[in-house]
Amino acid sequence: MRDYPFWCEHRQRGRVAFDAGALSLAHGLAALEVATARVELPTDLRDHAHRMSIMYISLNDMLNLVVQLRSVPDLATYLDARVRLPVSGRCSVGGEQQLCIYIHAERREL
Repeated sequence: MRDYPFWCEHRQRGRVAFDAGALSLAHGLAALEVATARVELPTDLRDHAHRMSIMYISLNDMLNLVVQLRSVPDLATYLDARVRLPVSGRCSVGGEQQLCIYIHAERREL
């Protein structure tokens, strides 16, 4: 995306083309399908690459966040806050609802 032009197929707009470097990536999400409510991740997983945070989240929690937050700016704000959590709060998958409540309450206090 940084070095070459690319495109995507949009449901309503059709093919949308982007120039190389046109987008700045802030967060990378890895949506994992997990069988249990909460899974501890290996401690050696990367949490940053190319100045971009990488977050691991269950597929179910990702879908719930999309439904609850409803907009890309709200999701970006949530992810900006989530990346500032202590590592211990980011090294597990599942239980995103508790993190969402915590981050939402923290934002109201600001």
